[in-house]
Amino acid sequence: MNNIKRICWVYLATLSFSVQAATWWIELPVQIEGKVVTQLEIETDGMTVEKLDVERVTNAFKGLVSSELLQKISNQEHGDITIEELNSYGIHLNFSPQNLQFDLTLDSGAMAMSSLDFGYDYQVPDYSSSANVTFQNAFNFINRYDFEEKLSENTIEITGALNLFGVYGANLIWNGNIDFSGEGEITESRGPVLLYFDQPQIPMRISMGEMDTSSTNNLSSITITGLSISRSQNTLRPLETTTTAPNQVFELTESADVSILINGRLFNTIKLRPGRYSLDDLPISSGANDISLVINYLSGKQEIKEFSNFYSAAPLAKGFDDFNLSTGIVSDYSSDGLKATYQETWIASGLYRYGLTDGITLGAISTYHPDAQIVGLDLVFTSSLGTLSLRPSINLLSESINDNLALKGFAGGDESLALSVDYSQTFFATTTFTGTDIRLNANFLQNYSAQPWFLNSDQFDTSNTYIVSIGQGITEQLSLDLSGQYQELYFYNDTYNGKALLSFQWDSLTAKTGIEYYSDSENFTAETRYIFNVTWSGMISDSSIYGSLSYDQRGNYTRAELSSDSAKYVGDLDGSVSYTYVDNNSSASVESNYIANRFRGRMNYNYKLNQDKESSSSLTSNISTTFAFVDGRVSLSPQPIGALAMVDVHDSLTADVLINPSRDEYEGVASRYLSTHTALSSHITSRVIIESPDAQVGYNLGSGSYNVTPGSLTGHILEVGSDFSNTVIGQFIDQDSKPIALKVGKAYQGDHSVSFFTNSNGRFALEGVSTGIYNVEVSFDGQVFKGKLDIQPESNLLYRAGTVILQRTQAP
Repeated sequence: MNNIKRICWVYLATLSFSVQAATWWIELPVQIEGKVVTQLEIETDGMTVEKLDVERVTNAFKGLVSSELLQKISNQEHGDITIEELNSYGIHLNFSPQNLQFDLTLDSGAMAMSSLDFGYDYQVPDYSSSANVTFQNAFNFINRYDFEEKLSENTIEITGALNLFGVYGANLIWNGNIDFSGEGEITESRGPVLLYFDQPQIPMRISMGEMDTSSTNNLSSITITGLSISRSQNTLRPLETTTTAPNQVFELTESADVSILINGRLFNTIKLRPGRYSLDDLPISSGANDISLVINYLSGKQEIKEFSNFYSAAPLAKGFDDFNLSTGIVSDYSSDGLKATYQETWIASGLYRYGLTDGITLGAISTYHPDAQIVGLDLVFTSSLGTLSLRPSINLLSESINDNLALKGFAGGDESLALSVDYSQTFFATTTFTGTDIRLNANFLQNYSAQPWFLNSDQFDTSNTYIVSIGQGITEQLSLDLSGQYQELYFYNDTYNGKALLSFQWDSLTAKTGIEYYSDSENFTAETRYIFNVTWSGMISDSSIYGSLSYDQRGNYTRAELSSDSAKYVGDLDGSVSYTYVDNNSSASVESNYIANRFRGRMNYNYKLNQDKESSSSLTSNISTTFAFVDGRVSLSPQPIGALAMVDVHDSLTADVLINPSRDEYEGVASRYLSTHTALSSHITSRVIIESPDAQVGYNLGSGSYNVTPGSLTGHILEVGSDFSNTVIGQFIDQDSKPIALKVGKAYQGDHSVSFFTNSNGRFALEGVSTGIYNVEVSFDGQVFKGKLDIQPESNLLYRAGTVILQRTQAP
């Protein structure tokens, strides 16, 4: 809360002889659970809130209150509304005269809801003015110490980003690592270097550099150096519905903890270094359905990626399309230090999908390689009966590859085919009852490969696979899941497995029991095993500590964990303690995380004991920080790379500035000596709140609240304070010593002017002025009062002008 508003409020209220006759407008902050969410202008007499303007209310509460309710309020016959009337709508404003702010609570029916429809009414946001040059470098300093080997390894990870000329300008990203082994060896490596341009109004992204081509069920991703044009709707329009197919490959730009959730349950948490990974690289059991990867980077950034063994057959709305077209030469940037290797092979790959109607989506996929090509269709049909997708594709092979296949006993040629069929639907579901969920998949492959240009017959597959998954809700707490898979293999025995699982959930406790049958075609064995597992998870009492306890009789698996993931503000400390036992192998881990104003740190101790009683232990420490350069101004912050708002403090403000404060906590602290920055959500409007409780008395911080809509990597400078940060209080009288009461006037110095309002005793308060002489002018009823106001410098920036005489002149 700005000190200036409190000064003006108290001064005008307490020094008025007739407060009942004088009212004025003032802007006050509105909080929800201690966090400022908006600013609201009110009319007050200095003691109470007289009334609110409907237009001001609807503008302030956009995004907080449902649009239907705001429309209802704006349709009132009169333009004013009271706090009591807002209460009747479920909007409860509680005014605190001590803190000069409002506390807001909303009934559930009044809350705004994010729309998940197809977004026909989507409007491209009004992007905020941004810097011409925004440069960022994130540094991760990692030390790993092995207690058994008595070996220490160090790594420096560098992630960089550059934006030139704002939202529609150029964006460049890169990353690299320097590893220092315990033997003194230094190894360098890097990730992709990519330049891209965004056009969110279309939307479309044009990329140049090292990238992966698009991938689907029958089309593999390939690393190329070249050019890509994509819709990128998920990225450029995050609030609009997107239906692109899931990626088959993901990339880590820096070290991260990757939590693997299978069908909504935590399967494992592993630490991965920067690099490209596919699901085949991860320890995921076969036959799993829905897979979520929660990626927590050491720098603090988090990503969630969704995968599925079933194809994502989400339809597009009528008139919507999605595409990803790329071309270039095959390359590899991960195997030879900082250098990349390039093949003399030019390829092109792409997919295009179009919503012909709301129920029919037509698409095509293709990859061109000089030795082989892939051509296919992507068809989706949806109705009240469910969603059906068909994806036929063929390999067009060169003569050399056909000859190689013939030597291996493959037919090749026109017989290289693939067809995938998927069906999904949920019946009888309600908000409290899961109903019946059915998912079916059939995949037919005949001498088919997703990368047929490799002269390796092992890449080609001939098989038929059938998968069925049925989830049946019995009660709100009880459900039955049936699943099975049958696979006909060309060179091996057929394989098949099935599972029936009964699940019971009550509060924080989940128990599952069932039976599983599976066959092993390589070892010619089959096995039936029983399943029982139980999990408790939830918050412990009223604390911020999350606890979980799991047991699964398969492998005698036991896991216990306590964690606190509450580190959001400067000075916050959280961590976790876990223990895992499986197949006579055990491990324990202790981790702590700390957020400082300029960096974040983490320390993890891990202990393992295998079934042979051999133990190992290690300690990993990490410190990360991000340097930003925005149009000549620099900052240091623990925030990850991305769109940012840099808080730059004017030299005249001697106190620190708090960023996004919440009660006694805050996301960052900026000073006149060094700026800091806070992360913004790309292409979404974010609100940045600033406060300076220890600012000089009378100092004008400005609005204190900023709405910023950034691009992908844009930087935005929020200037706090200026030369016009003084406050003046006093009384205006005319030459007859009568107060110039209840009038609006203007004070100006050169091109700078401020407006003011006098109370019933002629008293005024001027905000945001500098020292020196200001011309003062008040006009009303054909009369003009003029005078001069000589503002002298004061150490506390609050100048008491006393009584100032304005001379009456004739209006021109």
